[in-house]
Amino acid sequence: AALKVAFDSSLQAGDWQVLRPIADQMLDVAEGLDDRGRIDALVYDSLILDVLGDFGAGASRINEALRIARSAVIPDLMIEAGVHHASSLERLGHLAEAGSAAKEAMELSNRAGDFPKLRSRPEGLVHRLAVARGPWREAVTGLETFARSLDDPHYRLAYRQMAASARSKIEGKRATPRIVELVEAGL
Repeated sequence: AALKVAFDSSLQAGDWQVLRPIADQMLDVAEGLDDRGRIDALVYDSLILDVLGDFGAGASRINEALRIARSAVIPDLMIEAGVHHASSLERLGHLAEAGSAAKEAMELSNRAGDFPKLRSRPEGLVHRLAVARGPWREAVTGLETFARSLDDPHYRLAYRQMAASARSKIEGKRATPRIVELVEAGL
């Protein structure tokens, strides 16, 4: 738990130099832990690999985490690792596969129920991926609707920013009134 706190604190502070050694320590410690501890360490390791730009290694780590979560049938970690797996596929440019992986995580989330401590929500990723793959109007509307449904203002703001950014890139200047509304809603 102390290593997770150190990792999260360093990540939020932008102290990139210590993240790799912390992730390595988490993996070492996880060798003696149960599947949940190992999966968690692999998720953290994949995050730092992605931050450092090693997307292939990050994808490999998250694939391992997802494989363990599925094998052990741990629904919350199957969802969490599934979302990160979909994001890694997106970063590698495999949008169709990323969309399928995100939908699979969302379907499991819908069947399994809410896990309030999840760091990642599949529904938002499904909409974000749909912006790139189309139809973009429905996808942006989905992002906006999803943002309104979130209790946490931090996440609401992030999804409103995604929607505003998408509108700006796709619609250009004619989207200005809606973008202003999204920005003001986030204040």
